[in-house]
Amino acid sequence: YTIRLSASNGEGSFEDTFTITVSEPTLPPTSIILNGNSLVDGTVGGSLVGSFSSDGSDPLTYSLVTGTGDTDNARFSIVGDELFIGEDVDFSIQESYSIRVEASNSEGSTSDTFIISVTALAPTILSLSSTEISDGTTSGTPIATIDSDGSVPTYAFATGIGDDDNASFSIQNGDELVVNELVNYAVKDTYTIRLSASNGEGSFEEEFQLSVLS
Repeated sequence: YTIRLSASNGEGSFEDTFTITVSEPTLPPTSIILNGNSLVDGTVGGSLVGSFSSDGSDPLTYSLVTGTGDTDNARFSIVGDELFIGEDVDFSIQESYSIRVEASNSEGSTSDTFIISVTALAPTILSLSSTEISDGTTSGTPIATIDSDGSVPTYAFATGIGDDDNASFSIQNGDELVVNELVNYAVKDTYTIRLSASNGEGSFEEEFQLSVLS
């Protein structure tokens, strides 16, 4: 607003113009939003999770607070309005995190619980710890460990190219490849199998040749 005032008496008068500025009121925060509430399996500690925003007036301070849902507060940190994970993410150990965050300014504060989910990775690689079998290996002997880059994969034999000798092996304890017969180099010097790794995100298959050492 702009106004003009005057002051006068019997000796004279004076006028001046004044500008009156209406200040926006400082509003207390009543809600918090987290932009980014998921992490990919394998994310390294120190990575950015997301950023907070609120309906309160700036400046706002965000902090991890105790209360309902604060189970995993110690695994995170807040710098300004950004949330960071403090440890490497492993889907096989933890599939989600729960934290409680407060937003505050000079007029008040509010807090809320946030669930941060861990996204599993579909398998894209299959490997064996060994592709060699000693001659004379007896039935029931583990010969290799199966591995994959997928999150908590399930291993199985697959039908398709290279599945010729699947029946000669079994998978035990989740990831152990076990031979089901006495290995005799004079009878057979190479086995061919086809394996698959799968989880809720997808599956991957690969053929393996296992050499018998004479």
